[in-house]
Amino acid sequence: MDYPKTSAEWWEWVDKYWGDLLYILCKYIATHQQATDTEYIDGKLLDRIIIEDILLCKKNKDKKLATYFDAAWAMAPDSPCIHDNPSWGRFCDICSESPVLHEEPRK
Repeated sequence: MDYPKTSAEWWEWVDKYWGDLLYILCKYIATHQQATDTEYIDGKLLDRIIIEDILLCKKNKDKKLATYFDAAWAMAPDSPCIHDNPSWGRFCDICSESPVLHEEPRK
């Protein structure tokens, strides 16, 4: 099975699948912190501050981007239809392999 094994590969995957990843972020990140967790982004209502931060994290290769991915992953429904999202499997690989961002480069 193929998955990102280094920080460099993780960022390569982010670049390669960025359009689909951004779609997933916009679809599943909640608009506000609410006890009910019922308000989701519909792709048009994403708070501009959040989207600007997401784009800045990608541009600067900021590890904080993984936190946004994790938030979207946690908010996504546990349903077979989730796999209808483009690149959902790759998104899951990127989320599960984010610890490579914190590993020290081997000498």
